[in-house]
Amino acid sequence: MRTHAFLIVLCVLAVLSSAAQPTPNTTDAKGRKQGAWSKSWPNGQLRYKGQFIDDKPTGEFRHYDEKGRLTTMQLHAGDGRTSRAEHYHLNGAVMARGRYIGQQKDSTWNYYAADASLRKVERYRDSKLHGEQLTYYPDGQVAEREERVNGELHGPSKSWFANGKLKSEATYVNGEAEGRMTFYHPNGKKEIEGDVVNGVRDGTWYYFNADGSLQLQALYAKGELVKERKENGTFTEYFDDERPKSELTYKKGKREANSPSGTTTGSGW
Repeated sequence: MRTHAFLIVLCVLAVLSSAAQPTPNTTDAKGRKQGAWSKSWPNGQLRYKGQFIDDKPTGEFRHYDEKGRLTTMQLHAGDGRTSRAEHYHLNGAVMARGRYIGQQKDSTWNYYAADASLRKVERYRDSKLHGEQLTYYPDGQVAEREERVNGELHGPSKSWFANGKLKSEATYVNGEAEGRMTFYHPNGKKEIEGDVVNGVRDGTWYYFNADGSLQLQALYAKGELVKERKENGTFTEYFDDERPKSELTYKKGKREANSPSGTTTGSGW
């Protein structure tokens, strides 16, 4: 008799406990999501789980791929719009970390390789890239630095080789290159230099060999090549179908006597 009564009590407690648990995936009379919510992939794997208050996500949300691996963890503020998020590589390492306002990125975002090395820093304002943007080599050396205003390149932009030497430098205004633009060889010597006006090449552009000697001069007018002068080095000319036509060697602006015959385009200003 006592055993029977004990079993009845256990059943009653189980029912009460079950009744006390909130029902998942529920909405209120206004159709707003309330309490615990979760969704699954077609294969039954959990897709996400989290909490809602008055249709707004709150607290921690976890998102998974179809194999059950954690892809995103998002911590929502009380306003339901602002959140901090981490996205993950397949090995579980953090891939990206930053802030959302609604579904748009905001403030500083850091991006990492699967080995946890920092590879990129992006800064946002009103969902657009804004401020200093940085890209890194695996060893932490800066690969590129640029400035953006409301999503457009604006201000100085520089890039570096993996050896730390300068690779390129330019200035942008409202998304267009403007002023002097310079590219460098890996040994630090200039490779190409010229001016850009309204986003296109203008004036004389200089091309250099890796030893620092002048290779070629090219004159541009509003982005169109007007003429060029070969200075030092061996130049390959091509047929219209891009087959090699001839190789011409120049020194101090003159074709070498032993250079194979061929067409010498633009051999003077």
